[in-house]
Amino acid sequence: MKYFKNHIVVYVFFLIIGFFYINQKFTIIHDMDYSENKEKDKRPEMNINRLDYYPNQFESYFRDNFSLRGYFIKYMGWIYRHIWEKSPKPDGVIIGQNNWLYNVDKELDCLMVSEILMTNS
Repeated sequence: MKYFKNHIVVYVFFLIIGFFYINQKFTIIHDMDYSENKEKDKRPEMNINRLDYYPNQFESYFRDNFSLRGYFIKYMGWIYRHIWEKSPKPDGVIIGQNNWLYNVDKELDCLMVSEILMTNS
């Protein structure tokens, strides 16, 4: 029975990985619309004389274009906020009372300094 369970785990893993490959080729499930204020990277051309740059370029392309990326971004934000109770973007957003999200840029440094000063006095 244990042998059977181990094989099931392996087969399920390959089915999940295979699904993302098939979905990228045939678009069974359409990705969510999301905007990141940038254009997606284009697939890099492989040049046999300049192979040193290709892995980084392909990684950047794949990071922008993998199947169902919008859903992953959405649900990771939800997991951060509701399960781990952390800010989805700790450097730029603070979670306040009543679950309000406050966008901070340079104010975060001032807030941290004032907190440190208040705890030391």
